[in-house]
Amino acid sequence: MPVLVVLTALIQACFVLHVFRTGRPYWWALVITTTPLVGCAIYYMVEIFPRSREYRTARRMSTIWPPRSCRMRICVGALRKSSCARA
Repeated sequence: MPVLVVLTALIQACFVLHVFRTGRPYWWALVITTTPLVGCAIYYMVEIFPRSREYRTARRMSTIWPPRSCRMRICVGALRKSSCARA
């Protein structure tokens, strides 16, 4: 149990340090310290992830590979125009 407390405190300290070093609003430090792991997760999703390399890669992949509904529309349109479907 003490290992989890120390690990949680270390994670919180890293996130609070990140808040101060990057110049984010100081109220994030309050959110992180009052709600230990939930505050860290919210801070990561709102402040860090949207500016990360993983987010940019995911956005790029979504433009390369369109959603299933768009792919289905494209395929149906191609079938309607082809001579094979008119038999």
